[in-house]
Amino acid sequence: MATEITVHDGAIDDEVRTFLDAEWLAVDPASWTSERCIITAEREGRLIGAAKCSIGAGVAHLGELMVTATERNNGIGGRLLHAFEEWGTAHGAHKLTLDTQHHGPAQRFYERHGWRVACVMEHHYLGRDYAGMVKKPGRP
Repeated sequence: MATEITVHDGAIDDEVRTFLDAEWLAVDPASWTSERCIITAEREGRLIGAAKCSIGAGVAHLGELMVTATERNNGIGGRLLHAFEEWGTAHGAHKLTLDTQHHGPAQRFYERHGWRVACVMEHHYLGRDYAGMVKKPGRP
């Protein structure tokens, strides 16, 4: 009997999610709970910054953090980052993670906020080197 392999574009459907959840539970019965959130900064009803966050199996990950160009270097990014760290801690994270361009200005920003480079991913997104950064929750 031939096995059919199919590529499906788009979001994961319920049948596939149920299958994956059951198979992971058989491999690793530890809880893999997950949550997501968006953190925003607004001024006078206008969005000026946002962070996309997730947590799975105790690791909180900052997927994106962006502040509008006219508001950069005014502390908004630091406040969004701090809100992410608090959110991760409140949701039981034992580790905080993010990826940023290696040696880019964002890496220096995160280092000033107590983050450290855990690994370098060579030729990663768009062929550029990226730094995988980490921080323990509750550390300044």
